[in-house]
Amino acid sequence: MALVAAFGLLFDAVRDVNNNTSKFKFQLKRIKGKLEALDPLIKQIKEFDSELDLQKWEARDFEEQMTEGERVVRFCPQLHLWNIRKKHHCTEKLLELDESLKRLMQILQIQIIRDLKETLILTNDIHRKIMGIRK
Repeated sequence: MALVAAFGLLFDAVRDVNNNTSKFKFQLKRIKGKLEALDPLIKQIKEFDSELDLQKWEARDFEEQMTEGERVVRFCPQLHLWNIRKKHHCTEKLLELDESLKRLMQILQIQIIRDLKETLILTNDIHRKIMGIRK
């Protein structure tokens, strides 16, 4: 499953569960905030990759974490309030998912900066070549 598809499934799960349960509300709210921030970036990456005919951007670790995160998000609200051990386990898993999304945001920001600098270098190179032709 591609990162974009795994991201979409996780985002849908968080929205569904967040609207239908009061359990793990704090963790789900934080995760939802990060997903909302990532959503336009993930969509742009997909759009640009197809427009530029590039291979799909792969991030296997994040894809696996999002797939696992979707499973956890859907499972945790079903726990009985008295099941303290599993509730603690779910909280830990949701915190791990939150950290994973935070790392993904940081990586994407660095990639954006790199891509902008690469574009600027190419633009400057083209400008120098055009100016050389005009002389």
